[in-house]
Amino acid sequence: NWINVLGFCGLLLFLKWAYRHEISLSAFILYSVSIPMIIMHYPSGFIDLWVAALGCIAVVALERLIVSPARKWVYVSLLAILALIFSKMTVWVIAAVLGLSTAAVILGQCRKGHLKWSDLFIYCGVGAALAPVWPLYLQLTYSNAFFPYPSPLDPEAPYPKILPQYERQDQDSGFWQSHVIAERFVEWPAFARYLVSFFEVTRFMEKAPMIWCPDAFQIGSLHHRMGGYNFIVMIIGIFIGTCGALRYRNLRALAYIFCGLFMQSYEL
Repeated sequence: NWINVLGFCGLLLFLKWAYRHEISLSAFILYSVSIPMIIMHYPSGFIDLWVAALGCIAVVALERLIVSPARKWVYVSLLAILALIFSKMTVWVIAAVLGLSTAAVILGQCRKGHLKWSDLFIYCGVGAALAPVWPLYLQLTYSNAFFPYPSPLDPEAPYPKILPQYERQDQDSGFWQSHVIAERFVEWPAFARYLVSFFEVTRFMEKAPMIWCPDAFQIGSLHHRMGGYNFIVMIIGIFIGTCGALRYRNLRALAYIFCGLFMQSYEL
């Protein structure tokens, strides 16, 4: 269970190294402990917190490449993004966006003469060689690069249909409807259900009690693992972070840290 302790403390040390006097670690820690899932995951072995720390490091490295380009940030970014790819499948898209964005920034800095072209070649070469290793291994081993999840590229690719979230494919199963999607929304398009979930519309449509709990789970509740008014909390957090970043230039880093941590916003 030390992995999250080491991940979070490692993030603190990295931020101090990256920003030195520009960041207040006390303010960052105070903001962090206000997020229930950080408190819950800190003493646990769950993957989400230390993966979010890796994502935060990748975002900070990208920001440093933009503001004060140096070769060290090229390699920090490369290591962080590769670590993301090899840690959790659901962050592959985030790693891809960060990886391509970082490559574009490195290219721009090379054209300006702030970085060497060899930095770009090493970043792209090593990244292109190592990033596909895990999906390729899964493809060769299980004939599905996204195993144990269904492949979005090949609907016929095998995967174990034993997890509760896949019971939605079974018309006789009531798990999916009763625990995740209210019955009235089952036939709605996926994007419409996403909007209902994101804006927490069901909070105002159902008679179920709106009890907040750290674990974000109530037996019998339709608001499965929502945890509280997540949408409102996100808006308030973005507003405070933006105002702080605009008002105090030395707190600019908090805006990037905020974005990095909110990769896990679906679990708050």
